[in-house]
Amino acid sequence: MWRVYVPKPVLKSLGRFPARDADRIWAALDAMKRAPFGGDIRDLGDGTYRRRVGAYRIRFDVAWNTRTVSVLWVRRRTSITY
Repeated sequence: MWRVYVPKPVLKSLGRFPARDADRIWAALDAMKRAPFGGDIRDLGDGTYRRRVGAYRIRFDVAWNTRTVSVLWVRRRTSITY
């Protein structure tokens, strides 16, 4: 089992998303506890990864030694997201 760390600023931003979208994001974060590389994951090449959840992207990094996934941000996908 992996630990998923969601920092306070990310929690705050999740509170501003529509409830249906936030529920889908929380479900994806919960699934990452069991399999952090399941779903639509892409290695961004700088030691971070992104997971696609509908129109939203979760950017995270992984600490292999402690089995921790640290969420860096969650944003709605636009033409300037990356």
